Amino acid sequence: MERLVAWYRTYHPSLLTIALGDSPVDFSMLKRADYPVLIRSSHQYPELKKMIPRLKVTQEPGPEGWNATVLGILSDEISNG
Repeated sequence: MERLVAWYRTYHPSLLTIALGDSPVDFSMLKRADYPVLIRSSHQYPELKKMIPRLKVTQEPGPEGWNATVLGILSDEISNG
């Protein structure tokens, strides 16, 4: 993720990243994102909020949580402009 983001920022310095994940394999990716999002599931990861203070956790699980959170982030970015 770091390489890909660095490459894109070469051409688009103000690029913002959103990373979405739902399991420990995603944690390192979430740490590197401007907008890290943990998709709600039956598993709890209370230590993750300490590791990633800006972490958002979706209200809904699965695609519903993914969709609502991404739309919210995009709406906030457009509003803040």
